[in-house]
Amino acid sequence: MNYIDLLFAAQKNTENTHMRAFKRNSQISFQCSLVQEHIPSIKIQNERELEKNLEEYLNAYEQILSHFLPRVYSSPEKKAEHLLFSLYKDMTKSDFSNVESYVKMRTQFLTDDTFANTTLYPKPAEIEHGILIRAVRERENRGCETPFSMRFLLDHNNELYSLPRIYYGVFEPEGEKTACIYAVQNPKMYTYTPPSMIKEEIESVIRKINSGINHFRDCQPRKVLALSLFFNELHKNNIKKIIVPIGLPVRQYMRSAFHSTEELEAINKRITVDFARLFQRLEFQIKGVKIVQNPNELSSYLKLECDDKLQTKNKLLQSIYGFEKISPIIEHNMILQ
Repeated sequence: MNYIDLLFAAQKNTENTHMRAFKRNSQISFQCSLVQEHIPSIKIQNERELEKNLEEYLNAYEQILSHFLPRVYSSPEKKAEHLLFSLYKDMTKSDFSNVESYVKMRTQFLTDDTFANTTLYPKPAEIEHGILIRAVRERENRGCETPFSMRFLLDHNNELYSLPRIYYGVFEPEGEKTACIYAVQNPKMYTYTPPSMIKEEIESVIRKINSGINHFRDCQPRKVLALSLFFNELHKNNIKKIIVPIGLPVRQYMRSAFHSTEELEAINKRITVDFARLFQRLEFQIKGVKIVQNPNELSSYLKLECDDKLQTKNKLLQSIYGFEKISPIIEHNMILQ
């Protein structure tokens, strides 16, 4: 079985399937053809290495996430193609030119066990007013950006309020653990919906993360809080490097079959500009978080690094986990536009 051929087959079938959807909507057919032109071609640097990496990815996927797979396939090739689609759809523009490294990274997402025991904190941290924080690590199906996600639950008298879910992967380039954050997504519906009074009380606490902030106030407070908590968990696990993919052209192409131009512009802004601003907001609010590289022609990833200490002037963040208070002498006054 040639896995490289199957990867290209997954690409071709994706195009054919969505072109049929395009044709059903004549109003956006021209727009979709333009999007398709912007999907890069896969460039193979080392065919033997890529074949080996693809095989390792498939083996790891079946071992870790087999319960998400359909029970019956028409052939082993169809099964492999089905799984390789999950690789293809989440490639950034630069991944198409570095496919060997990309596949290796995605395999390590599957096998990493950094948060394997994080199902429920045995002694939840308390924010205020009796509100506790609990963390849950969950496996995701192949339609999601990553095989695992983490979400933080705010517990008020056993009523649970879910913060946005963090879709992440952890891998080890050059032997150093690095986190890759693909998305910070609000739940489509609250699995745990507290009574309105409790919900309002929790959200009033969450909004305190904006206290003293004059920049990046357009970032959703619940997303800022969820991402801050996740950064602190990374920090406690000695993970100090974070990368963030900005723009996934295949997913953009797939969305274009079902949305108008205006809808696409709003969606693309949300998953590129607004997503990047969340991390700029963290850099502004938490001393010790630094953006060291913005996306460029060679890399579609935003890159961040964390110092040994995370400090903040925000009292809400000071009250949870390991965030330290910034002394009056230390000021984090860099302003990002």
